[in-house]
Amino acid sequence: MDRSVLIIAWLVICTLPVNIMAKPPLDEYVVKTAFIFNFAKYIKWPKTSFADSSSPLLICVTDPDPFGAVLDELNQKLISDHPVEINRLTTPHAQGCHIVFSATENIHEMSTLFSSTKGQPILTIGDAIGFSELGGMINFYKEDEKLRFEINASAIKDSGLEINARLLQVARIVTPKKGNSK
Repeated sequence: MDRSVLIIAWLVICTLPVNIMAKPPLDEYVVKTAFIFNFAKYIKWPKTSFADSSSPLLICVTDPDPFGAVLDELNQKLISDHPVEINRLTTPHAQGCHIVFSATENIHEMSTLFSSTKGQPILTIGDAIGFSELGGMINFYKEDEKLRFEINASAIKDSGLEINARLLQVARIVTPKKGNSK
């Protein structure tokens, strides 16, 4: 698995937008921004998720927003011919979003987010302990001082999204806690 992680990390770095790569030092949320952009390339949304073939892919961030302006670097980048648009949410309700990033560690706020996205093709990403086990789809974590990610494949499947097998190969797969099926 270490070789696979190195390969995906290399792919992430190689596909970073040039203006993100030009800003030293590379902090955690710059790396997470690159991962989110690349996760979107490995996810297939149902055609009904978009009004038409050129509709934007909406990446939403709930409060608190740890990215600042870094995530805005993705505005107008293309993912499967869809221009990326960034939206900051004031509530954990994600209607209209294709991807939602939540930095909350509050279990009640996570539950609200998962309830509002249940059964919908909205990719939920977080970076809190237990995020994936509670129903989130992708969660960042650190291991040996390296940024890694885990995937709740059943939550993704239940949402109607399709995930590329290559992404699953380089992730730690988690199982939702009993009673949490997203």
